[in-house]
Amino acid sequence: MTESLGCDEGLESLPLARPQGLQLNDRLSLFSIWQIRAALGVVLCLCTSNFAMAIETSPTLAAGRIFDLKSAIAVARENNPTLKQYRETINQATASSDLTRTALFPVLNWNINAGPAQNSTLNVASPLFGGNSYNYYNTNLQLIQPLFVYGSFSAVDSAKFQVDINLKNVELQERSLDSQVIQAFYNVIYNKNLLQWRMETKPVVQKSLDVSTYRYKIGRAQLLDVLQAKTQLANLEPQIEQARAAFEAAGAQLATLLGLENIKSISVRGKMKTLLFKDVVRRVDLKKYYLPELEQNKLQIDQLVKARDVEMGKYWPTVKFTGTYGPTAYSQSDLWNPNAVAWSAYINVTFPLFQGFGSKYDAAVYTSQQLQLMHVRKQLEETIFNNQTTNKTNLDSTEVSLISAVLADKLAEESLQEAIRQYRLATIDFLQFLTIQQTALSTKSQVEQLKYASIAAYANYFVAMGQPLNQLVDLLTEEEGK
Repeated sequence: MTESLGCDEGLESLPLARPQGLQLNDRLSLFSIWQIRAALGVVLCLCTSNFAMAIETSPTLAAGRIFDLKSAIAVARENNPTLKQYRETINQATASSDLTRTALFPVLNWNINAGPAQNSTLNVASPLFGGNSYNYYNTNLQLIQPLFVYGSFSAVDSAKFQVDINLKNVELQERSLDSQVIQAFYNVIYNKNLLQWRMETKPVVQKSLDVSTYRYKIGRAQLLDVLQAKTQLANLEPQIEQARAAFEAAGAQLATLLGLENIKSISVRGKMKTLLFKDVVRRVDLKKYYLPELEQNKLQIDQLVKARDVEMGKYWPTVKFTGTYGPTAYSQSDLWNPNAVAWSAYINVTFPLFQGFGSKYDAAVYTSQQLQLMHVRKQLEETIFNNQTTNKTNLDSTEVSLISAVLADKLAEESLQEAIRQYRLATIDFLQFLTIQQTALSTKSQVEQLKYASIAAYANYFVAMGQPLNQLVDLLTEEEGK
């Protein structure tokens, strides 16, 4: 099965065997200078295409499933164990909130007391049963209803705040995961292209060596040309292995982020798109932002106020209603006698009078904690501002470098075409041709590297500016769906 890798307008497209796992086809038969030109054109303009790689992925996914950027993010959100852990904290906080609310409801107890007893006869005119031991039986229902406990409603509110705080943690983790998946996804594509270029260059250099050797034998080239070609060919082997290792590492990183296990291969489809900031700001309203870390800090400050009320409640009076109803008897048969039933109902008010000045120190503790959170917020705002400034500067620098590199790539391509023509006419030696070829390949590689750096810079910038990453994903993939 073959696929055609798209190239820039005016250059040929060469059928390329689809990679199986990490086995990329490096067998190209070139028999003429014209074919060298065609192969070099392909090396210079290879664009991103589908590829397969042998990595461990999820048992719930069919082998060979093709992931685009959106599906990769969706799978990562579904499978990532760290994100699952954060989501469980929401369930935990919700249950804790429900548990806290139960303190507002009445408590109903059934008490049973049974056993021997004996009353004191000292200074008692008529001790029960003449001071002899007897059996005692008592059973009753006891109802306790809190009527006023300072901070009880604040405890419920504090638990609700914890649910919202944990929700912000999930949003922060989702944002971080999305950013990591975006960068890992395009890192795979970049390293795939780099490996492809290295392996496509090998047969071209081999053919160049054959041509140089032939020309040396007929006296139209120097021995230095042959040695230079051999040196370049020898240097390609470690470069290919390094590119292969980077490709495998990038794939493993992406698979880890996706939380995939136990299938043999996945395929990734995508293209590194060049984004310009002037076009992005037309699509994204930077004045509207959402930063979960700031919202989380505000919730923590509000929660602390409620927690303080709960802690200070022990220094306030409490009011409870208590009621009991049940029989008391000295023999088991009398428990069923209606005359043995007793009941009581009363209001209990407790006034804490002195607790060692604890209220003063508790208040000081919570005041200090509140000040700490306010300092954290100020530091957080400064960090966000610094991140925004740093990421915008990095984005601008990357964009300027990318524009310059694209122009240099165009010039290098034109230079290479002229070098191919002159080398065919023997008006330049192989060393000159080799230098121009290496410059062209290096420039093309730099363009792709800067494209990846630009995407990573945009991901970091969107995070710093509080912009939803799904807008960036739409910008990166909108042409792929057409």
